[in-house]
Amino acid sequence: DPTQKNRQGNDVGNNYRSAIFYTNDKQKNLAFSTKEQYQKLLNNKEYGQIKTEISALTKFYSAEKFHQDYLKRNPKQNKSYANTKEVPESKKAILHYHVLKKMQRYVALEIRLETGRHHQIRAQLASINCPIKGDLKYGFDRSNKDGSIHLHARKLSFIHPVKKQEITITAPLPQDILWENCITK
Repeated sequence: DPTQKNRQGNDVGNNYRSAIFYTNDKQKNLAFSTKEQYQKLLNNKEYGQIKTEISALTKFYSAEKFHQDYLKRNPKQNKSYANTKEVPESKKAILHYHVLKKMQRYVALEIRLETGRHHQIRAQLASINCPIKGDLKYGFDRSNKDGSIHLHARKLSFIHPVKKQEITITAPLPQDILWENCITK
């Protein structure tokens, strides 16, 4: 409830905050205009003033640079499900990520797998409400025109089983405007 500032319902204290943080003028203008429009509706119903804080986001600290879940595979659906706690027949799954670029509607991530599980990247990103573009199976809202998903194995490294030397294979990016936007500044 944006009219209650530091409380929700019967809770009193500063554990709850209603806040909007913006990173550019477009977001700032949208936040203030939305607040103004919503306040008019509240006034018509004789509710209180909106107490939501609107301010610039000057520093952002990522909560973590890795993500851990316990994945349970469902062979009938050919799908894995992420759980925050270990469940029967689940396997620990860890991935590390780095934000390469934030675009208007998407974020390009570089991901390094610590474990290799069935559909690990797809399941773990979906579990944090960040499904891969085009991935209907894991929650993206629409498919890509060609039926693909925007997941690309850019670079793979492994130790050769006989020669015991590291082998690195780097693949070119797919010919797609979104992938091209990922590498431009």
